[in-house]
Amino acid sequence: MNPASSVLLTDLYQLTMLQGYHDYGMQETAVFEFFVRRLRPGREFLIAAGLEQALEFLVQARFNEDELEWLASTRRFSPAFLASLENLRFTGDVHAMAEGTVCFANEPILRVTAPMAQAQLVETRLINLLHLQTLIASKAARSVLMAPDKLLVDFGLRRAHGAEAGLLAARATHIAGFAGTSNVLAGQQFGIPMFGTMAHSFVQAHDDETLAFEHFAHAQPDNVVLLIDTWDTEAAARKVVELAPRLAVDGIRIKGVRIDSGDLAEHARRVRAILDAGGLRDSIIFVSGDLDEAALHDLVALEGGAAACEDAARELRHGVTLSEQVLHRVSRHGLGRGLEDPAGLGVHPLHAPLGVDHDDPVEDGVEHSLEIEGQGGRPRWPGVRRELPKTWAR
Repeated sequence: MNPASSVLLTDLYQLTMLQGYHDYGMQETAVFEFFVRRLRPGREFLIAAGLEQALEFLVQARFNEDELEWLASTRRFSPAFLASLENLRFTGDVHAMAEGTVCFANEPILRVTAPMAQAQLVETRLINLLHLQTLIASKAARSVLMAPDKLLVDFGLRRAHGAEAGLLAARATHIAGFAGTSNVLAGQQFGIPMFGTMAHSFVQAHDDETLAFEHFAHAQPDNVVLLIDTWDTEAAARKVVELAPRLAVDGIRIKGVRIDSGDLAEHARRVRAILDAGGLRDSIIFVSGDLDEAALHDLVALEGGAAACEDAARELRHGVTLSEQVLHRVSRHGLGRGLEDPAGLGVHPLHAPLGVDHDDPVEDGVEHSLEIEGQGGRPRWPGVRRELPKTWAR
């Protein structure tokens, strides 16, 4: 069984509430909406993502025989209630923003209209899928805005919190404008362009750094991007310059070098000068290592000047396209830990009781609410509300 597709991937209270709905015949149509209540200053927009996986979950959501037997073994639920779950299928309607849509606080990203038990049951997994990908896509979009016209690549799989998170994060960054990912499965499943260079371990496996570069170049003649910060970054750059003519005899061109540690801006400045002086002006510099939009902001400040940095930050706050910044011809950036570690995203779920709309605002909260059709209540959307297109219907 794939745990990610199991309807048991939910919170226990969803099932305990379903028992109550069943026992008292509560079958009214309910409306579930997913939205963000407040965003931090400087992060005034989000990028909607995760809809495809949400719809796939709704289509296949059902209890299988093993799951029902296990639920019975817990002795928490009545036989009549468990029997009712055998034929439970999602029959509701879904309205949602298209993936990649810019959205703001206090407007719904997705709405589910369904019989109460169905809307309740799918709540946890829908929030799980939409929350992760929307956060990652939004952070990726801010990175794209901070480094316009630069090739950004997702390198975050090894630091993601689990296999599914790493896979869906690659998808979300691509939605937001990243050129590709290091994640091979994401390339296979989603058609995302794949990028990869070499690791320090490859260099360390050789007795000589130049020999490591030469072996890699012959193994990957069409993608020669050499990692040069294993020991002395600038010294390695000079070795690349010395190696280039020998590789050229075999028809191999050095596409670029990668810097993964240290003062990235300063190293890039020095390496750029070394490569240019050695006749490798067309070779790119790929930087990686704890990069996120804040780190890219610092690179813009160091390499584009303070004025350019302030322009970038101001435009980023307003969610508009930035003017081009020249980062000492640093052409590519690989973003990993700073992008896909959820602890660094700054937005956390607010698990409020369904049907309760708290008066006190919760900063950075992801809100979810459920109301019964026809019951009315005070307006739920004090801000802008746009009409959501119907995405899927029973």
